[in-house]
Amino acid sequence: MMKSNNKRILLIANTSWYLFNFKGSLIKKLILDGYVVYYFCLDNIFRNELEHMGCKLICKEVYDSKIKSISNFWFAKTTLSIENIYTFTLTGTILGSVFKFLKMKDAKIYNTITGLGNFYLVPIFGKYILKKIYQIFLRNSNCVFVQNSSDKEFIETLCNPGTAIRYVAGSGVDTLKFRQLAMPCKAQIKLLIATRFIDNKGLKELFTVMLRLKPLYGSALELHVSGTRNFSGAGRKLRSLIHDSELAGAVKFIGHSESMPTLLGEYDAAILPSYREGLSKFLLEAAAVGRPLLVSDVPGCRELVQHGVNGFLFKPRDTKDLQGCIVNFLALEPQTRLSMGEASRRLIENGYDEQLVNRQYIEVLK
Repeated sequence: MMKSNNKRILLIANTSWYLFNFKGSLIKKLILDGYVVYYFCLDNIFRNELEHMGCKLICKEVYDSKIKSISNFWFAKTTLSIENIYTFTLTGTILGSVFKFLKMKDAKIYNTITGLGNFYLVPIFGKYILKKIYQIFLRNSNCVFVQNSSDKEFIETLCNPGTAIRYVAGSGVDTLKFRQLAMPCKAQIKLLIATRFIDNKGLKELFTVMLRLKPLYGSALELHVSGTRNFSGAGRKLRSLIHDSELAGAVKFIGHSESMPTLLGEYDAAILPSYREGLSKFLLEAAAVGRPLLVSDVPGCRELVQHGVNGFLFKPRDTKDLQGCIVNFLALEPQTRLSMGEASRRLIENGYDEQLVNRQYIEVLK
């Protein structure tokens, strides 16, 4: 165990779900190395789970008084001396910068860009607004972690010259929990996507293609969608396609899953036609289990696929190319699909294990 002199670390993200599910192993590692770890989020749903890990809630009195959402921050009071702040997500970056300015002026701050998100994809003004936000709130950053080369190019022009910018392999994946599993031995091909129901995940194109392929392949091809059935972020066309796809039996909605390592083993490939990602956790997990990846050729997806080796790339927002990709995958021999899955597993073992990722976060503290 390294000597940390009881240094305190604060983790900030928009949701406690993110910290528990994506940064749980980092929290455990920091505590094991002797750090005292606190967290701050805009909700407190996973409070028990985080505290069970040993991660302490900062500004506890605020949550206990049932003050909600962003007001949690404005009413927060703390006299703790925090030496280091890690932030995740855009909301975390903003809150971390304000925390440092108002309460923790001597703390070093390490921001993680988990993807440029929906703001970046807004036509005309989205990219401009996002640039202004990051120019303001990355000003005092000691280090910025990025998850793909496109985000790095975008961010490095917005930081102060002395700010270190490091590439990190997303949140990584637990290769012991997500072990390589045997491919299904069935004539039927099943594809899986785990996603929120928003337009920018490419679901309009995917469901359109599945409606076209259903009459051609019948039950020989199935697409299953894992995710909470919350359509509030879906546009009108996507909602209509969700209804039509389910009615035609072209898509099966299986809801949220708490057992992704087992669930992924039931499928022949993972598919994600997203318009842009930071670095998809779903794809990392699917590759770790040994599944071919069918993904759009965009940042946050393309990094995980060598075309024709461990999966296929297709043009984003292009139903014709997406359909061709699925048809080509269906035509592969079982042994070829198996070889692709094995290549996916090797990719994860060689560069995306979460222990390698955690090491990068801890190195900056030294």
